[in-house]
Amino acid sequence: MQNSSHKVGIITPYNAQTRLINQLLHDLQIPRDQVTAATVHRFQGSECDIIIFDAVEGPPHKPGRVVDGDRDQSLRLANVAVSRARGKFIALAHRDYITSRLSVDNQFRHLLETISGCTPIERLRYGFKQTNSLLNGILPGFTFFPNGKQAAALLNDAITQAHDLIAIVWPDTPVRSYHFSLQKLHFSPTKHRRYYISGAGQEQFKPHEMANRMFWSANKEQKWGLVSLDSRELWLFLQPEAPQGPVLRLELPKTVSLLNAFLRLVPDEESRTETIETRIEKGQNPYGNCPRCNQALYPDIGEYGPHMICTGGCGYRKRISVEEATRLVRLMNVTCPDCKSQMKAINGYKGVYLKCTDKTCGCTRDLSTLI
Repeated sequence: MQNSSHKVGIITPYNAQTRLINQLLHDLQIPRDQVTAATVHRFQGSECDIIIFDAVEGPPHKPGRVVDGDRDQSLRLANVAVSRARGKFIALAHRDYITSRLSVDNQFRHLLETISGCTPIERLRYGFKQTNSLLNGILPGFTFFPNGKQAAALLNDAITQAHDLIAIVWPDTPVRSYHFSLQKLHFSPTKHRRYYISGAGQEQFKPHEMANRMFWSANKEQKWGLVSLDSRELWLFLQPEAPQGPVLRLELPKTVSLLNAFLRLVPDEESRTETIETRIEKGQNPYGNCPRCNQALYPDIGEYGPHMICTGGCGYRKRISVEEATRLVRLMNVTCPDCKSQMKAINGYKGVYLKCTDKTCGCTRDLSTLI
């Protein structure tokens, strides 16, 4: 791509998809002046030699309002998308979904049907030699394994090396040796590694006593198996029910971090919180810095309970926020004394306190017991 003289534009209906594609381009170090991604609205007035239109829509979700909304709006957006191409126009879409879920007068559906009537349709598939050659030979940060057996040993090693976070979404299918070893989840190089487990198959993880874990009710409709390690690499089991099912490994930190939020591998509030490692890598204090003198803040107990004080001696102090309390819990490796699940900070009428994330447990602790 870097040697190409053609400018490529990627158009999608949604801001979220645009952010993901731009993050992917950043990780792949593809210059913005060669490939640019934006929504249909932002592409008005711009042209590119090649336009790739990504319709995004697909099961199990309902069509979005941008695509399946007002007829005049969908007509205008479809017209902008196709008219931005000076040369080639490529449309990516789930054709069966579009034709079954959008009305016959929908302009996006009409656009795709017109394209399919003018040129042969190329169906995208995974699991064959061309996919293996494309991902492993051209795109850095992507590794394609034709089946899980070829990926299992590498994934097991990666699991034992994860320092801060392991997030797993698993469908209603047993975890087998050709996926990864459940026993490997116990081997952690640090004491504060956290686990987030969701999906219809999460019950099989509960007998394994991983400390600092959270089981939460999300991703029950997800059919892929997903394993995220330290928000830096993501493993996707595209057919987890099949021993010969293909596996994709993404080693693109910024893209994986964004996918963790998009795919809900971690709770929403967790995806917005910096990890301890991230703050240390940036040269920041885990608890933050004093707004007066920029010295490190540190937790302490005073006349009115737990609070943050400045270590520089300027006299600054403040109440401990929920975010600061959560960092304190992580740094001190505090887990539920009853079930070893994660503890999280909660705002109550008496101030911030700690509560077990397991709803069946209900254990609480006063914040002052940690300082």
